[in-house]
Amino acid sequence: MIHYNSDLVQLAGLRELEAVQGSLRIKYNDALPSLHGLNSLRAVGEYISVLYNDSLESLRGFSGLASVGNACTDDMVYCGQLLISSNASLPPCEGEWLVENFLSVNDGFHYGSIVITNNTGTGSCD
Repeated sequence: MIHYNSDLVQLAGLRELEAVQGSLRIKYNDALPSLHGLNSLRAVGEYISVLYNDSLESLRGFSGLASVGNACTDDMVYCGQLLISSNASLPPCEGEWLVENFLSVNDGFHYGSIVITNNTGTGSCD
């Protein structure tokens, strides 16, 4: 969990992270502008949620993500879900990029739902 850290401005310390066995939750980090530093992340065993990070403008740190939900069991409600929601500075096109990138890496397959909603930033995605 990476949450409720109003002073967090980068994730460079996680640049060697390749896998998370459980869930990855990034929420309420008001000063975090991007997810760069997670570029080596390939797999998350359960689910990913990125919520209420007011300064977040980019999801490109997930460029290497190839698997979400490979450790799911039948009793896990959100397992396999990729949830990106309510990030005030995140342009909707970043969510579109993530879906396209994730599905192309996975050859069109993912374990659960992809929910990208209420990201209201007005920046561009280049």
